[in-house]
Parts: sequence; C-alpha cells; structure tokens
Amino acid sequence: MLKQMKKIIGFLILKLGGWKDDYPKDFDSKKSIFISAPHTSIKDYLFSIASFWKQGLDVFIVHENEQISILKCFFKKILGRKSCFLSEEGVAFSVNLLNNSDKLILAFSTESTSGKTKIWRTEFYEVAQKTNVPIAIGYLDYSDKIMGVSQLFTITGNKKRDLEKISKFYNNFTPRYPNKYKTIVF
Repeated sequence: MLKQMKKIIGFLILKLGGWKDDYPKDFDSKKSIFISAPHTSIKDYLFSIASFWKQGLDVFIVHENEQISILKCFFKKILGRKSCFLSEEGVAFSVNLLNNSDKLILAFSTESTSGKTKIWRTEFYEVAQKTNVPIAIGYLDYSDKIMGVSQLFTITGNKKRDLEKISKFYNNFTPRYPNKYKTIVF
C-alpha cells in the first residue's frame, strides 16, 4: 500500500513540475550505485526522489556527513530512514550494505551540495570497485525537463579514465542554475 502511494505521489510531483523521467529497461537490476548531476537546487533532490517513487524503486541515499541537520531530518523522515551519511566508515558501510542485499540501489550525493563545488566526492567509485556493482549514470536536464538514467556503467578499474568518461557525459545537460554548476573535477 505504501509503495503504491509513493508511486502516485511521485507521479503527481513530476507531473505538476512538468518533468518526465526515462530509465533504461535494464535499470531495474538487482543492484546498482546511482549518481546524478547537475545538482544546483534542493528541487533537484525532490524531483529525483519523486522519480524513484514513481518508478517503484527502493533507494538508499548516501550523503556527505556535513549536511545541515534539518536536511538530515527531512531525508530520514521522507525516505523512511533509508539514508545514511558519509563518514570515515561510509565506504565500508556501503560495501557491506550492497554485499548483504539481494536488491538495492545505493544513491550517492557526489556533489555534496546544491551550490557550486570544485570537486566531486568519489566514494561511489570505490564502492563500485569493491562490490563489482555497476554505476547508474543519472541526470537532470532543465532545458527539456527530463531526468533519468542514461546507462549502467561498469568500471574498468582505471579510475582516471572512468571518471573522465563520467565527467564528459554530464557536459550535455542544463542545470537549474548554470552559474552554480562547474564542470566535474575528481
């Protein structure tokens, strides 16, 4: 019942916001690590969560440990306590969570802020490397009001090359506030 209600709420939020979402058929894989960009507004998170709910996806969100406390409370309440915050043990926790789950989408807040950031956090890559779980390359594009997942990306082990490919992918999308977004540097 709760899952069906979330689907309806997610659908309504996207519809009222004028958004469409698009996911590849193979996205409903058993496990994946979800990343998405560009994030320049708290609305980006709202629409992302709405999209997850509309698709009926069960997502566990990993945030930077320095988020403000009101945001922590919001995510814990709205996601049914399905979120955690990065710390020194965050990678080990995430690896353990994926290794002990049959089906899980682990979403990383790579930019750590909706403001302008100079570099992305790369814990998502380390977790993918340690678990052999693909990275779901998510996106938001305000020019077309479409969001979703482009592909499931399997890392090669060459971190520099893999992160360059991911960075180049995100150059094609328009953020809500372009002045707050910078080309991704890892």
